[in-house]
Amino acid sequence: MVDVVCDNFTALLPRIEQCIRECDFVAVDTEFTGLHATSEDEVSLFDTMEQRYGKLKKFAEKFIICQLGLAMFTNDAKSTYKYVAHSFNFYVCPRPKGNMDVRFSFQASNVDFLCDHNFNFNKMFYEGVHYLSSRQEKLVRAEDESLDDKEVEEMLGLTKVFRILERAGKLHTMSCPPNLLEKPLVGHNMLCDLALIYQSFCQPLPETYEEFKAEIHQIFPVIIDTKHLCFAVQKRLSQTKLLEFTSLTDLCGALGSQRGTFYALFSPEVSHGEQCHRYSGERVFHEAGFDAYCAGFVFLRVAHLLAMKNVKSTEAQAIHLRRYFKLMEPFINRINLIRGPIHYIDLVARDPPLIRSPWLVVSTPDRSQLTLQLLQKELNCVMDVRQLTPILGRHCCQL
Repeated sequence: MVDVVCDNFTALLPRIEQCIRECDFVAVDTEFTGLHATSEDEVSLFDTMEQRYGKLKKFAEKFIICQLGLAMFTNDAKSTYKYVAHSFNFYVCPRPKGNMDVRFSFQASNVDFLCDHNFNFNKMFYEGVHYLSSRQEKLVRAEDESLDDKEVEEMLGLTKVFRILERAGKLHTMSCPPNLLEKPLVGHNMLCDLALIYQSFCQPLPETYEEFKAEIHQIFPVIIDTKHLCFAVQKRLSQTKLLEFTSLTDLCGALGSQRGTFYALFSPEVSHGEQCHRYSGERVFHEAGFDAYCAGFVFLRVAHLLAMKNVKSTEAQAIHLRRYFKLMEPFINRINLIRGPIHYIDLVARDPPLIRSPWLVVSTPDRSQLTLQLLQKELNCVMDVRQLTPILGRHCCQL
């Protein structure tokens, strides 16, 4: 892993660009300053997809990326099942320019979470790499016509990495089959990551949900969300007992264990690239660079389990990355959705049918007061609870 801050960003940029251009796929992760714009914007099973997108849009408008992780995975030319990962951990913070003065919020629970995982706020504020969205770049040029291209280029900062990544995602790679020519972007539970990346480096999020899906797909034509992948194949690979829990921490632990490594012969082995060896001996979950690496690692190991599912041990052999990409076709461009009316968002086709669980109407026998807070406590927060009518003592919760 390499920490990237404003002082070393320019020097590291050529190396970052080379890693992106030469890799077979890129894994990404972000840490951000908040999650819910208001208490009313917490996700709910009662949400429609339009309502959920409205909450996502408010989230992206109010909070920012404070850390961005990229991990570039390259298949070792000398060994089919060996890979090298180059991981970069960017501290991020916007800077004011003229009349452009970005306003953003912190949510106390997110600050606690980041503190619990040793996030370095000094690095963010004092050394964070700045950036401009495409919209902000236009505003800067319009506000100060004396700026030349070189000056604006210096102001772009991390946006330059995003644009390299965007271009690389649309380039042909030899590892890809003919129907998967673009370089895949891999992540875990990616919806918030994608929304913030678009808001930070492109434009404000579109007004409608369908426009959002189209915009994300145009920028990143091939996305693999390992959270959705693991949910989708959980039953198929149930005998492995490696996907019982689908948090990134649990998956990385299970798939990196002795059982996870030797369950199928020729499991992908990942080594860390030059100057990226910190992650070899240190597990730093919820650091964006490490989580990006973990997402790529999980993708390789799960793809291998799928490829080896019906292969006899006497017939086992190392599997080329091209085969893994082929196996991913049913899961590509499907983004996991937590606690929603559907299980995933399909970026290129119609979303799956809405899932509406039965409603359970709860009332007290004697019509005494029953508060939402009490009901939520009794149900241990496993259901969403909403008042159905103004009648005292009657509420609705969704199973």
